[in-house]
Amino acid sequence: MHFSTNPRGRGIKRKHSSPSAGGDAKKILGKLFHCLKEVKKAAKKAKAFETRKIVKRLKSSGNVSLRKKSPDKGMLSKELDVLKTINHDRIGTLALRNKLKKDKFLSSEPSVQMAISEVLASDTIPASEGILAKLETRLLSSKPLSEGVTTAISSLYVALELKQDNGNGVEEGPSRPHKLPKVNIPAATEPRATLDLSEGTTQHSFVGSGSRRGTSVSRSVSVSDQELGNSGAPDINTSEDHDLLTNGHSPPHAG
Repeated sequence: MHFSTNPRGRGIKRKHSSPSAGGDAKKILGKLFHCLKEVKKAAKKAKAFETRKIVKRLKSSGNVSLRKKSPDKGMLSKELDVLKTINHDRIGTLALRNKLKKDKFLSSEPSVQMAISEVLASDTIPASEGILAKLETRLLSSKPLSEGVTTAISSLYVALELKQDNGNGVEEGPSRPHKLPKVNIPAATEPRATLDLSEGTTQHSFVGSGSRRGTSVSRSVSVSDQELGNSGAPDINTSEDHDLLTNGHSPPHAG
């Protein structure tokens, strides 16, 4: 904190901006300076495009069939002469400053206002009348310059970490989709096993899909508790049962 003395010998406090605010202002200043360079390049392209268009119309004015559709050749020549005198850097500065003034978020941001006062000349004003005003209006509304200004505004929003207004309110980011849980559904052809316990006996029932006409085959095996042994389950994996479950055929009868 710095102090300065007055004739009475008392110290006067001076307010300083916070380091973060100063860093943001410096960041926006550099970003706006870079944006202005890119917009000036776009203004140069717009001027070259307008020049080629006037030259093309001048050439077509010599054609008798197109003479009625084209303006006076003398007027086109005058427009071409005036266009050559236009400074494209001035047009780029004017386009960017006008766009920043119309943006309600950037125009109210203190760091942007400070950068505008240092980077964009305030004495740049559009022509009011005559051929010069007509040509400047064409350049300001040209596609190359409009795209360059739009890109510059978007980069300033990114630097300020703001969300740009799309005309229907503040633009919101896309919501992240929720992943649905997986559900395992057993196939209809898988065999099902049921266990029916009662006093003294244990009954196992196996039901599977037959291979013929989609019919179902069931088989019940009843055993006593003594036959279960220590394992608690009968051994029913016989060849007949296997054929019955897989092929759907009944075992052959003996005799």
